[in-house]
Amino acid sequence: MIAPQIPKNEAERLNNLRSYCLLDSEPEEDYDNLTSLTADLLETPICVISLIDKDRQWFKSKVGLSVPETPRDISFCGHAINSPKELLIIRNAKKDPRFCDNPLVTGDPHVVFYAGAPLISLEGYPFGTLCVIDYKERTLSDLQKNQLTILAQQVSKLLQLRKRNLELRDHLHEKEILMKEMHHRVKNNLQIISSLLSLQMDGFDDDKAINALSSSRDRIIAMSLVHQQLYQNNGVTQVELKKFLSELLHNLGRVYSYIEMNVKSTELMIELDIAVPLSLIVSELITNSCKHGFSKNQHGSIQVSASMDHDQLYLTIGDNGKGFSSEEKWNRPNSLGFEIIQTLTKQLNGNIECTSSNKGTKFLIVIPTKDQIADIKQTA
Repeated sequence: MIAPQIPKNEAERLNNLRSYCLLDSEPEEDYDNLTSLTADLLETPICVISLIDKDRQWFKSKVGLSVPETPRDISFCGHAINSPKELLIIRNAKKDPRFCDNPLVTGDPHVVFYAGAPLISLEGYPFGTLCVIDYKERTLSDLQKNQLTILAQQVSKLLQLRKRNLELRDHLHEKEILMKEMHHRVKNNLQIISSLLSLQMDGFDDDKAINALSSSRDRIIAMSLVHQQLYQNNGVTQVELKKFLSELLHNLGRVYSYIEMNVKSTELMIELDIAVPLSLIVSELITNSCKHGFSKNQHGSIQVSASMDHDQLYLTIGDNGKGFSSEEKWNRPNSLGFEIIQTLTKQLNGNIECTSSNKGTKFLIVIPTKDQIADIKQTA
């Protein structure tokens, strides 16, 4: 018996093989279909997709063979990969000096005929074969040789596709990590700006200036909460609406502790493009309600609700305060807060309606989603 020679580029070849994460992987239908088809076309009892590892040949897929692997030094396929551009055909292994006393010939599975077509990686390394085996002396017709070559090319393409998918998955994972880091840094930077505004407020005595800085701080906090959720969640482009609204109300509730705030929302995931402007809209409406909807230190409540219907997001923010005249407040030209609300609602192609009486004020915002919002149950 003559053991197969080790290729000169063996170290590189092995590294390339292992980068495909194929060795000892679970059976896969696509590979099993190709071995079954090859055995049928070439009319052989055994067909194998063999991968040549350092000390073994391991079978990714097999027909007519029960063992998962055999030693490399007795493998036929170890010889085949040394001529990567040619078929290796052994008509009768019993008469071939390389194989006549090979344990695979003298013992189970009693190989007589062998034909193997090398499998070539995306990077050009031969890392195994698609091979067929028979218990009797025979050969392949030109048509069968062509069929074996084409089928081996299909196996190679399937393996190459696997590598590309692995690389794509790794790139996506890296991108996701980078995006999470970016959101984390944005959130931290926004919190620093918020803290600076709070410090600056302490240096003012003018109520108008303090209110302006306070409003700016609240807007920045609302945006930072969006980025906080993005780096804490599994996804990097969506936030969980109910959780986000709850955290936003919790933060505002610490400033306006005399107002009870509650959220009622279905479990929805919203895209970043909607989440940021929506956070500012909600923050503005709640802040305005707390500042102007109630008499000084009057206890009250604010209810925020969100739901989806016919690809539209319905967001309602209502309070039980004293109410106001729409002419007096909603259309007031010098109100920056309401100008921000109307501008951002228009940016989202949405509509906003306001109703107010001495029993409270309610805002209804309707935003078309265009597949930018999904039920959490559907995305799980």
